[in-house]
Amino acid sequence: MSKDRFQLTGVADVYFVASRLSFEGFHAVPTTRNVRGPDLLVSLLRRSLCGGESE
Repeated sequence: MSKDRFQLTGVADVYFVASRLSFEGFHAVPTTRNVRGPDLLVSLLRRSLCGGESE
């Protein structure tokens, strides 16, 4: 498998994980690609940020 193929698979995996975390109530943001460090920034969503009561 070529290097490009592995990179595309990795990018798809990052977005899949971000979507699953979002579905579970987390705020997941993919970082800029080709940068050393984390691929996702994740935080727990709180209702107080949206104007409701905090959990």
